[in-house]
Order: sequence, then C-alpha cells, then structure tokens
Amino acid sequence: MYEEFEGRTVHHMGQHKWAEMAIWETLDEATKKKIMLRKIDRKIKRREFRIEMLKDKIETLKMMKQAIGKK
Repeated sequence: MYEEFEGRTVHHMGQHKWAEMAIWETLDEATKKKIMLRKIDRKIKRREFRIEMLKDKIETLKMMKQAIGKK
C-alpha cells in the first residue's frame, strides 16, 4: 500500500475503498445520512471505551502510589 515516489512515501487507497466510494455515489440522501450517523456513533463508542480504559489505568496507578507510599 505504501511506495516510494520521488523520495516521498505515498499511500495508495485499497480496492475496497474505491468500491465503497462508487457505491456511495448511488445512495439516496436518507441512506447516506444513516450511514454517516452510524460512523459517528462508532467513533463515539470507541472514544468512550478508550476513556473508560484510561480511567481504569488512572485508578490502578493511584492504588499503586498509595501502596508504595505506605511502605
């Protein structure tokens, strides 16, 4: 997917992306809106999951700090 071109690394779009773009042009506005909302929801869920994981890491580090501080 990546190749050198005049000293630069160039990314080439995969075939599946081209197919997705071709299909996108054939969709009506209501369907496009639904798809975009689903993509946005997916991004939100990923970010919320990441936030929860970071909160868990913070709590774990605080517990470790307290345990070390007691010794």
